[in-house]
Amino acid sequence: MGKWVQVFAAVLAVTGAARAATLGPGDPAPKLALAGFLKGEPITELAKGHVYVVEFWASWCGNCRESIPHLTELAHRYPSVTFVGVDVWEHDEATAAPFVKAMGDKMDYCVGQDDHGAMAATWLKAAGLNGIPCAFIVGGDGNIAWIGHPMAMAPALAKVVAGQWDVAAAKEQARPRAERSAELLALDEKLRATEDPAAQQKAMRDALDADPTLADPVGLMLLRLVMESDRDAARTLAIRLIDSPALHNDAMALNYIAWNMVGDDPPYYWLEPAVAAAAVRGARRADEVMGGKNAAIADTLGMAWFRSGDLQRAVETQQRAVALPEWSPYQAKVMRDHLARFQKALADAPPAHTHDPEVRPGSRQ
Repeated sequence: MGKWVQVFAAVLAVTGAARAATLGPGDPAPKLALAGFLKGEPITELAKGHVYVVEFWASWCGNCRESIPHLTELAHRYPSVTFVGVDVWEHDEATAAPFVKAMGDKMDYCVGQDDHGAMAATWLKAAGLNGIPCAFIVGGDGNIAWIGHPMAMAPALAKVVAGQWDVAAAKEQARPRAERSAELLALDEKLRATEDPAAQQKAMRDALDADPTLADPVGLMLLRLVMESDRDAARTLAIRLIDSPALHNDAMALNYIAWNMVGDDPPYYWLEPAVAAAAVRGARRADEVMGGKNAAIADTLGMAWFRSGDLQRAVETQQRAVALPEWSPYQAKVMRDHLARFQKALADAPPAHTHDPEVRPGSRQ
C-alpha cells in the first residue's frame, strides 16, 4: 500500500473504527484502566454524582498538542469537573512523560497512560472512533453524555454542568456512527486488496461519492494523497470538502483543509481565485464554530484573506490572531511574522479604484 493508505488502514485496524459502535451517549461509562499517572492526583474510578471529562491523546499527535491548552482552560473554568487525560497508541511510551513535562501548565489536569490498550479498546474502539484527540463527557449519573473533538466540547460541557443536557438528542445525533463503521470496513478491505495507488484512490473516491458523510476520515485522507500526486484533483477535492455539509461544524477539519489550500509550504497552496475563495469560506466557518477564539484558525483565516487579495481583512484578522492566546513561542513568532507581512503588503498596495461595495480598500485587483 501507499504510505498514507497504510496509515489509514492501520488506524482502522488498531482502533476498531470499522466495527460497529457499541458505546455512545446514554450508555454507562467504561471503567478506567490506567497503567500509571504522569501528572496530578491518581484517579482509579469514576464516582457517581460527579462530572468527568476523559480525553485521549498521544505525544505524536499534533492536533492533541493544539487541543490540550483548551482543555486546561475548561478545567479552570469548571473546577467541579474532573479532567483525565489518557495517553493512547504511543509508538514509544517513554515519550509520553517528557511530552507532559514540556507542556507544563498548558496541560493542567490529571494525566495517565492507557494500560496496554485497555482504554483504547473499551472507550475509543467501542465507540467506533478512529482518531485522536477525542474527549468523552461522563455525567453525574455515570453515563456517557457526549463524545467528540475536545475543541468542540465547551457548549456540551456547559449544559452538562448546568443539568441542561439532552441525552436523548445526543444519542440520536450519534446514531449514524455505527452505519459508517460498515462502510469503513468495506473500504479498508479494498485498500488492502491492492497496491495500485490509482485503484486505492478510486476506492476512496467511490466511498466518498456513495456516502459524503465520510468526508472525515476518507475525504481528508484522499486529499493528502492527491496533494502529493495530482494538483488539479487536489484543488477540486479541497473545494468539495470545504463545502461539504458533513464538515460544516468540524472546525479542525475545515482549518486543516483551508491551511493546506493557502498556507506557506508548497505544494499545499494554489493562488487560483476559486481556491482562495473556498479557503476563505472554510476558514471563516471554522473561526465561527470556535467563536473567534482559536489563534491557529484565525491565523489561517488571515492567510486566506491575504491569498484572496483582501489585504485589509488579512491585517484585521491577523491582529486578532496575534492577540489570542497561543501555544508556543514559535507559533507566536510565526503569527507575528504573518501580520508584518500582511501589513507591509497593505502599505505597499496602490489605492483601490472600484465601485464594487464588496471590495475592501487595500484589496488587490
